[in-house]
Amino acid sequence: MTVFSVSQNDTFNYCECPACSKVAEEEGSQAGPMIRFVNAVADAIGKEHPNVAIETLAYQYTRKPPKITKPRPNVIVCLCSIECCFIHPLGSDPHNASFVEDIKGWSRICKRLWIWDYVINYAHSICPFPNLYVLKPNIRFFIENGVRGIYEESCYFTKGSELQELRNYILAKTLWDPDYDTDKAIREFCAAFYGPAAPYIRRYLDLIHRATQKDPNRHVMIYTHPSDYVTPEMIAQARAIFDEAEAAVKSDPVLLHRVEVARLPMLYAEIALAREGTWMKRDGKLIQQGATDVGALADRFERIARAEGVTMIREGGPDAMLDAWLKMIPRRPAELDVVTIRGGGLTADIIPGIGGRIWRLRRAADQRDIIALAGTPDNLRPDVNGYEEYSEAGYRSPGWQEAYAVKERSDRYVVLEANLANGLKLTRRIELASDAETVAVTSTVTNASRDPRTACLRTHPSFAATFAPGSSVQVKRADGSWRTVDILAGEAERDLWLRGDDVPAGEWAIVDGAGLRLACTLERDEVAQCLLNWSRKDSRVNLELFSPEKQLAPGESITIQQTWRAASRP
Repeated sequence: MTVFSVSQNDTFNYCECPACSKVAEEEGSQAGPMIRFVNAVADAIGKEHPNVAIETLAYQYTRKPPKITKPRPNVIVCLCSIECCFIHPLGSDPHNASFVEDIKGWSRICKRLWIWDYVINYAHSICPFPNLYVLKPNIRFFIENGVRGIYEESCYFTKGSELQELRNYILAKTLWDPDYDTDKAIREFCAAFYGPAAPYIRRYLDLIHRATQKDPNRHVMIYTHPSDYVTPEMIAQARAIFDEAEAAVKSDPVLLHRVEVARLPMLYAEIALAREGTWMKRDGKLIQQGATDVGALADRFERIARAEGVTMIREGGPDAMLDAWLKMIPRRPAELDVVTIRGGGLTADIIPGIGGRIWRLRRAADQRDIIALAGTPDNLRPDVNGYEEYSEAGYRSPGWQEAYAVKERSDRYVVLEANLANGLKLTRRIELASDAETVAVTSTVTNASRDPRTACLRTHPSFAATFAPGSSVQVKRADGSWRTVDILAGEAERDLWLRGDDVPAGEWAIVDGAGLRLACTLERDEVAQCLLNWSRKDSRVNLELFSPEKQLAPGESITIQQTWRAASRP
């Protein structure tokens, strides 16, 4: 072995000690302390092993090159493109401008620059991901910017991901010969792999690429939901094409199976869009209108997927495994009860059937939504945004989507409870004040099993926000002063972790440009860390609380109490 990786973890938990923070400030990037550390390792290794290189990632918070320190000659920097749009060429899409700036910066200071590139949708790996025609331009772009090694991360975790064999064929041909013609590669592969169905597969490829790439303002990243770029019209046209493709090879079981596997992504997208459906509130319920027969789609998907050997439908998460995902698919049009409570000028709509979430929180004074509502009045999305909770530290760990039982309720409060698959029980009390625009939420996770269980209560509210001059997040310090966080810079989704002394001293607040201040008060000793997440594109700000992660004995609990208070700014 001549290359060894010394890299950061796949988290945002970079060191925040005074020494490292000082270096990061000097260097203008968290890559500063990382490269200094890796250089030290490389110096020590190089004395005895001059032929060995130390490789490190330039990834997420270390993606920007440092201003001062340069990697040693025996250091390899592997730059990662994880935040980019992948349906337009990296080098020409304005959405990717910061990545272009970073690769040029690293190329100037590092003579052994590698790339870790991403070529599938990791949240929906069996879903159309129309990037076949950007693979070659991206490889050319890397080479033109001094890249010496390219890792194209395709699907490593299951068979049957979208166009798996075709995409890897194009990548292999183009990595070997960067001038290889993509259309030629597609023609070669389709003729050899699909036989008489090849012309129809080509029509399908043209369809999904034309429909998505014609809009320069449409951006598809590696976690984008299919509803953001797959339309019912595209599904209908693809359905007709695949019907013809299957008819062309119906007498050949091998070719027919390959065509069916190529069709799986459209079945997946159709299921995903149907799950969200067209929801409307009527008579105290959310009712899905005009739903397709999702059960029949799921049965067809399962038959093909099992024949192909599909084990996972995404890279990770509680529903990553095929069996878990299939269990989540509703087999008939859904009808969800809505529990409505009122008080102090607020109305809260709560959906026990999907995570006991606060789906909507509305002010009577100006009819403004405080919770970020997903969808439109004619097509609501009850399983997105809102207020949800997790029983473990990981995003969407158990608790956010299970059905909750209503244990108590009145006009102003409701108590919900769910027994989770991980052996924990989550109880939540939501109460509106009688005389103020205030919501009190008390949540408790309890070990309901007979064995110790690791738990971390994580709250996940998505608050609606207007991004305009004056918009910010204010964080109260221990000395009573306030830290102001600017949330206006850039359109991209951003994270800011608050730990140690940076955790709000009992209160933090969203101040938006439309004249509203939403304060969140908390019990400081119940909170180990916080995550501030915001997205201008989605007009939302998340103020997330994490309890300490703790191994609970049977019957032991963790509680977080918080209060949201809305007030119009003077």
